[in-house]
Amino acid sequence: MEREELEKLFCLKIRIEIERYKQKILSGEPEEIYQRSYQTNCYLSIYEILVEISREMEENTLKWLLVFPGLVAYLYSGWLKKRDSFQEELQDSLKEDIYNIEERYLEDDEEEGKAA
Repeated sequence: MEREELEKLFCLKIRIEIERYKQKILSGEPEEIYQRSYQTNCYLSIYEILVEISREMEENTLKWLLVFPGLVAYLYSGWLKKRDSFQEELQDSLKEDIYNIEERYLEDDEEEGKAA
């Protein structure tokens, strides 16, 4: 089997996994769909990244991943075990933005005080 065929099969495999996941999620109640929004976003991101990096994968790797059951779910599970800095980055960004807002209001108050 040629490398190009392996890559196409691999992309098809993970697209099927995503479609099955989507069908399963959409058959749930609205609250369940909402609760799984982070998972859904991660699944889609994993899919997109896998499609992208499949171009760089060795043929043997593509073959192994082709027969690996539930690859996207497995990779998502591994991701959950990793330390995620998103919350810290978001918190730092919010604090900085709030500080900037405070500074702007303090400057406005000072200018109003000088004008009075």
